[in-house]
Amino acid sequence: MRFRRKSNVQAGIPSASMGDIAFLLIVFFMVTTTFSVDKSKVNLPESFEREATVPGAAIIVIKENGELLLSEGDKNPQPAGLNDVLVFALNLVAMQPQMQFTIKASRDSEYRYFDRVMEQLRDANAKNISLLSMQKVAGHSGRGAR
Repeated sequence: MRFRRKSNVQAGIPSASMGDIAFLLIVFFMVTTTFSVDKSKVNLPESFEREATVPGAAIIVIKENGELLLSEGDKNPQPAGLNDVLVFALNLVAMQPQMQFTIKASRDSEYRYFDRVMEQLRDANAKNISLLSMQKVAGHSGRGAR
């Protein structure tokens, strides 16, 4: 009885396409990752309804003490005064009449700051204005037991 000699075939993982797979994963995560320019911490008011914000919208942050930060959406927010909002909005509306403005106001800030910002946006003829809020779950106030 004669036995045939086995060939020296070894198992292996094909690594020729590993680079392609890694590249595709990197591209996938770069495309699907969203970057938020405005990272300012603000205690937002709560609401039951919530809409998604438009990417690239101009952001106006109103902090508790009335301090304002203005951002054109794709740029870092810059500190500003109450009188700067009108010039900021006029410039953006002149370049893009349908520009979206998002107001990120702290629930602890005085209403007069919010009112002044809204007044200046109206004077600049801004048409698309949205307000950021936290999603409120029905039956839960989100503040904890008091």
